[in-house]
Amino acid sequence: MSFLQPLGLLGLLAIPIIVIIYILRSRYKTKNVSSTFIWKRSLKFVKRKIPLNFIMSLLLILQILTVVAASFAIARPTIKPLESNEKVVIIDASASMLTEDGGISRFEYAKQMVEKASNEISENNQITLIIAGQKVDTPAYRESDKGKLLTALQGITCSEGTADIASALAVARGVLDENTGAEIFFYTDKEYIETDGVQIVDCKRNAEWNAGIVSLIDNPDATGVEFVANIVNYGASSNCTVKLLVDGRLVAQTSVSFDEYDSKEVRFTHLTTDDENGEQLRVFISQPVVDYSEATVQLTANDSFPQDDSLTIYPSEKINPKILYISKYVVRTGSSATCEGSLLYRTIKSCRYTIDSKNMYSDIDEVGELKGFDLYIFEGIEPYEIPTDGAVWVLDTNKGPKGTGIVIESTEHKNEKVGFEFHKTLGTGEVISEITSNVYFDIPASLGTIKIPASVTHYNDITQMGEGFSELFYVNEEETVMVAGNMGSVRMIVSSFDFGASSLGAFVSDFPMLINNMVKFSLPNPLPERVCPVGSKVTFNLPAGATSASFNFNGELVSNIEMSALKYDIEVGKPGKYEVVVTYGDNDKKSYLLTGHVPEEESMIKQRIPSDALDVPETNNPDAHETFAPVEIFPYIIAVLIALLIIEWGVYYRDQY
Repeated sequence: MSFLQPLGLLGLLAIPIIVIIYILRSRYKTKNVSSTFIWKRSLKFVKRKIPLNFIMSLLLILQILTVVAASFAIARPTIKPLESNEKVVIIDASASMLTEDGGISRFEYAKQMVEKASNEISENNQITLIIAGQKVDTPAYRESDKGKLLTALQGITCSEGTADIASALAVARGVLDENTGAEIFFYTDKEYIETDGVQIVDCKRNAEWNAGIVSLIDNPDATGVEFVANIVNYGASSNCTVKLLVDGRLVAQTSVSFDEYDSKEVRFTHLTTDDENGEQLRVFISQPVVDYSEATVQLTANDSFPQDDSLTIYPSEKINPKILYISKYVVRTGSSATCEGSLLYRTIKSCRYTIDSKNMYSDIDEVGELKGFDLYIFEGIEPYEIPTDGAVWVLDTNKGPKGTGIVIESTEHKNEKVGFEFHKTLGTGEVISEITSNVYFDIPASLGTIKIPASVTHYNDITQMGEGFSELFYVNEEETVMVAGNMGSVRMIVSSFDFGASSLGAFVSDFPMLINNMVKFSLPNPLPERVCPVGSKVTFNLPAGATSASFNFNGELVSNIEMSALKYDIEVGKPGKYEVVVTYGDNDKKSYLLTGHVPEEESMIKQRIPSDALDVPETNNPDAHETFAPVEIFPYIIAVLIALLIIEWGVYYRDQY
């Protein structure tokens, strides 16, 4: 029991005063007697002790109880009906919790400790179990049944990525909104500088250490491929063996000595240049690796965390597009052709893209079937159909390409030197940002860089863009002259003006970048990443001409890819081999591969986390309270006080009358 106004208990000092009054107060009554001799003789005994009769004793007790009740009412006592120890248990399920000591991982150790804590579970000692992995799971919410809690505990597993602590704390906040007296316990292997009221339960053991491969890259050149692995040691000095396997064959190996909390860059190379330094170890490959399907670096360390002792990389896609170029500027002489009169052609060459002269035409009828190319460029010539097995540029046209929904005004605006610029914030901005990224109409001047408007001498107005297209360039702030987008699975760029009839060529840096961005938009790398940490997301760009595609993990089919979409997001949920198999035509298949690996921060099995990482969110519930908050018994005491006053009045009335 506790008191909200403890000074009210000073009222109990009135009790001895009441007792003294009863002792000293005489109870004389008028009586007719024959003589006072005997009364005078006994007066000294009356003064010595005044007896209390039954009524007086009852009144004294009632008055004392009244004083006690009044004092307690003023002091406002409270009681807690039952002691509450509700707990919110968060278990860190990040990859580093798989670190083992004596055959038991940190995660299993945390489960054992929570199982012991479950012995205290009861109706008033509820437990909420939150698993903080890549995604947050709550297998038990304010559970008071020990059996159900243990069943939920046995069913949890550790992830192989990072932990979403913020979302776990948000779930814990929900429990606190229902009971502000609940305590939060976080079972983790990380050290937090500040805990914001969260009680940390350390799951580390002293004997643990780790050496891990945190990155692997390849550096191809004309003579072969070298591989560079970054290896980090956490916790103990050690000697490890590092091996390079190419297509399953051991190519090279070496022994590496690590100091405590040390890192080494191991470079497997066929080059004889010796640039080894204190942090880099060069391992010579006797037979150069010219081409490969997969390369794996393995680490033999016998450490506590084997999940990062191996890392595989797959070769990157070689971007060398096969281009069909049909232009009014092409001049063919015999079997050779040139197109130096085209600003577009000269700029494409300056961007180091190759156009075979055998694939250059001035007349579309000379081509035959439009098939078998990565990029089709029509400049000043109308295609009779849109190829579907590659990207398409239709430039300097006065007609909307068939099937695109694009409408172009037939009247040409001539001899109008008007400025034009590009949008960066239209629609979703996705297409626009890819093509106009880092492109600016600036010209160096003697006093710095000045911004001038580019201009065009004649153009046609695109009055309707068509579904799936976004505006790229416009003139007079309202007339569209270039759009980009897709027609089904075909990426397209359409312009209604001639690059040669504009001042774009004057922008010697920005125009080539614009053309390069156009190529990258039209022919994106299908899988730009090859090694990704668990928990990341990678976008696969569906190649033109693909008829079907499927997504596999470690050789098992995960899903078929919807062909109407140009992009497919791959979520890297576990370490392993991720593969997209694309089918071209009837049965021409090609695989695009990437490796998922343990995040670098999880290899650091002893981490110190910044101060703001454990901030419990503020409550959104204004009515949040403690479920087992103290109960004030003031109303009950007032009721007792009133009852005592009534009884006392009744007793006094009976005594007097």
